Amino acid sequence: MNRFFTLLLAASCLTAVGQYEVGDVGPAGGWIFYVDAENQFEDWDYLEVWPHTFSFFQLLVCDYSPYLSSPELGTGENNTLVFASNDDTFSAFDFAVLFDGGSRNDWFLPSKSELEALNASSVSALINSGEGYSAASSSVFGGCQWWTYDINNGWGIEDDLYSWEWVLPIRSFHTADDGIVCGQGTIWDEELQGCVSANTADINNDGCVQLNDLLDLLSAYGDCAAGESAWQCGDPLEYQGYDYETVQIGEQCWFAEDLRTQSFSDGTPISELYNPDGWYFDPSGACSFNCGLLYSLQAIQNPKKLCPNNYHVGTWEDYSSLFQAYGGQGVAAPFLQVEGWGWATNASGLGLNPSGSSFFSTGFDLEDIIHSSPEQSWIRTSTLNGSNGISFVTYQNSSAIDVVPAQSPNSTGAVRCIKD
Repeated sequence: MNRFFTLLLAASCLTAVGQYEVGDVGPAGGWIFYVDAENQFEDWDYLEVWPHTFSFFQLLVCDYSPYLSSPELGTGENNTLVFASNDDTFSAFDFAVLFDGGSRNDWFLPSKSELEALNASSVSALINSGEGYSAASSSVFGGCQWWTYDINNGWGIEDDLYSWEWVLPIRSFHTADDGIVCGQGTIWDEELQGCVSANTADINNDGCVQLNDLLDLLSAYGDCAAGESAWQCGDPLEYQGYDYETVQIGEQCWFAEDLRTQSFSDGTPISELYNPDGWYFDPSGACSFNCGLLYSLQAIQNPKKLCPNNYHVGTWEDYSSLFQAYGGQGVAAPFLQVEGWGWATNASGLGLNPSGSSFFSTGFDLEDIIHSSPEQSWIRTSTLNGSNGISFVTYQNSSAIDVVPAQSPNSTGAVRCIKD
């Protein structure tokens, strides 16, 4: 069933500016865990929680007295903004301010009372796919101490100024601010920005699959007047027989996977030019994740182009802007790395893999290829630095990104394409 038809079927169940209930999927893709049914708060009606916790962020660095914050319901957002603007070090508060889950940028760390409301709701069992959670609050007291909560161990108090804690972003909103509530049998699809059937076989969205669904489907069979919706960033992009995942980060559309083409954009096999003008290497035997290929500077600089039409190999300027969007070169790596690699969260959606690099020990004989550092992600840019180009490397369990400005042209790295 095409996307247009799926959205059309769901449209009859949309309720503009409707009412959420605890346990509903919210407009950002999280769960609604608190409803201000008695209108206690002027600025918001609902609290929504992101489905996953994140670790490894420095919780807080602060002077003791100026930044004490409230534990009360409805205070988490202000607490977060105060600390994010006053911390000298990138912290959990800064992460919450920069987090853009569900294409929203209004997430914050919950206050102590907001964490209590979450724990008391049915939603608490859904976070991290039922595996439970621990989380830091934004409520600070005394000598820069703060409350944390672990679903298995209850409340705790941290007083180490450099304690590493879990981050569980939440957001508050008015229904009118966030638009549509999905009706019975439908869920919000962030990519399509619409409500779609929770079960694609449940054509009439009544909660069960039965004869009426089959009849509805047969009645629409052969009706191809409604074409597929136009491609947009976030949809897979087919290139030389492979569908690459894409991701929108700010104003840039990136490949969310390492390039794996064995030909230039005009179809010329790279192998015809590999000695030494366009060599590439297949690292699949050394990759822990679904990696692409590794490319030399010669392949990247070849005028035949590695990337599809209207795309280019990422420049150093492209990556520098990306690093700044996630706190800078010193802390951005975990936001960009594929989830599951060390403490990485892949909050950006870019999903850098531990691809390693390779080089020739002597000459250009394929038997002399040495693959190195498979626990690292070596990325080649198209920006020249003398004759060698600029690359960078990220590591497992490290926040920093190292620039390699004088890498040999005989060595290789992974490549990402970005839309012109």
